[in-house]
Amino acid sequence: SKEDGIVYAEVGSTNNENRDEYHRQSFLYDIPYLRKPFMASERAAAGWQNYARYQLYLRGEKMLQAEGKTRANAKEAYEQMASRVMVDTGRGKIPGVKDKAPSVTDSNIKKVLGNTLYGARLASAIFRKLNPLYYLNPKVDKSVRVQALKDMAGYSTGLLITGLAFTAMGYTVSFDYDDPDFLKARKGKKVIDFTGGMSTYVRTYLRLITAVVKRADP
Repeated sequence: SKEDGIVYAEVGSTNNENRDEYHRQSFLYDIPYLRKPFMASERAAAGWQNYARYQLYLRGEKMLQAEGKTRANAKEAYEQMASRVMVDTGRGKIPGVKDKAPSVTDSNIKKVLGNTLYGARLASAIFRKLNPLYYLNPKVDKSVRVQALKDMAGYSTGLLITGLAFTAMGYTVSFDYDDPDFLKARKGKKVIDFTGGMSTYVRTYLRLITAVVKRADP
């Protein structure tokens, strides 16, 4: 999986390339009573991410093998699948910057982005996930594109079902992606964003899909 491009986060690594985001640790990690719970939380998050990457990679590998594609005859398809796994788990490549064996220039760019944008790689991953051109790009293996589209559709559907569950509990939930309260549950003064801040990206995804459908329909 590593040869195909999967990167597993290493908590506490002094090499930022081995961490999901390229930024310096907060001074809060130097406070004795806070360091242990912060490190425990970071280990738990990294462990979950690494497990998810490995399982998604195995699923993609199984899918390609079922189609008769091996590393010998379809190496690029495996690399594209691994790249998509990294995007789906929040580590996208920064445009114009090499992700492996970076030069001094690449490292400086990552440092600047890491110090100004907390989640530069996460932002890149979300942008790539919402890029409609990706799903239409003939250079990307068709099976990889179809699976990516299914995953995004499944994620969006899951959030919509969660919204219906909140309405059953007496909350008011907007399913109109043009509404500022899209996928937010309201009951009186209480407001719950059960998407964890992802409603903006789901809204953009649905708008892109709607635009593609309208354009395809003469």
